Amino acid sequence: MRSTGSAARLASDIPRLAVLAFTNLGAPEDSFFADGITEELNSRLSGLRKLAVISRSSASMYRGSDKSARQIGEELGADYVLNGTVQWSGSGEGPVAIRVSPALIRVADDTQIWSGQIKRSFEQALSVQSEIASRVVAELDVALTGSEEAYIGARPTANALAYQTYLKGIQTLPDGHGPEEDYRQARTLLLQAVNLDPGFALAWLALAETDMGLYWFGYDALPSRLDQALASIERAGEVAPDLAEVVMARGDYYYRLRDFDRALAEYARIFEHRPNDSRVLGRLGYIWRRQGLFEQALESLENAVALDPLEQAT
Repeated sequence: MRSTGSAARLASDIPRLAVLAFTNLGAPEDSFFADGITEELNSRLSGLRKLAVISRSSASMYRGSDKSARQIGEELGADYVLNGTVQWSGSGEGPVAIRVSPALIRVADDTQIWSGQIKRSFEQALSVQSEIASRVVAELDVALTGSEEAYIGARPTANALAYQTYLKGIQTLPDGHGPEEDYRQARTLLLQAVNLDPGFALAWLALAETDMGLYWFGYDALPSRLDQALASIERAGEVAPDLAEVVMARGDYYYRLRDFDRALAEYARIFEHRPNDSRVLGRLGYIWRRQGLFEQALESLENAVALDPLEQAT
């Protein structure tokens, strides 16, 4: 397979959103939930055809910044910024409630067009991301397909402990190259998550990502490590066959296997559903560059940079 056609130019008439890291107002050890909300909101909203979301890697560079939402939005080329705070409250025996305060800001005039106060027990907090994502979609008047609406509202797991362990795992998992011990610790946590809930597809995919990272960055460059990654991806596909992230992960597996034709086929499938996802655009560009399709590669990478300005451009 040589080409799937050039990636279309990013539409100029769809809103661009930056999801900034939610701020943890509680104890440092509780930061995993704020990070998890940020991660899941970015992932869910990036999967929508009528919304362009600035990449997590670029948005995360403003963590702890004293710049205003308007300044950050302008620097990232976003029309809107979503941020918020997270606070745990409870007795000495542990938190009994989580309070999440999201805010959606229009960059052009620095106007807060929506804010909320969501208080839940941890067991009920598994649906907080869906509530926030749905409200953002409504405020921005983003038209959804039936499958997108189901994706936005999906609950990742019904097991609160599995979810907590998963969030701690993805908080530890490096976003790209990172220390081997972080990959190993994330893997331990994510194994616990899938053992607690074998039907937790996102945890299986994150586990696959740890194994692919260990392989790709030379910490465990044996074929068996990639085999374990593939087994986790296939397990996720069994429990959630319609999940777009499964296709993406399969493409990442073939890319690390250096089977670029099969990787391209998977990324082309996901591009049909996520034409504004910087990760997909970047991977298509890198493959087309390897294949000598330089015009297509340049267009795709330019689109990726538009959504990932602080990472893809470096």
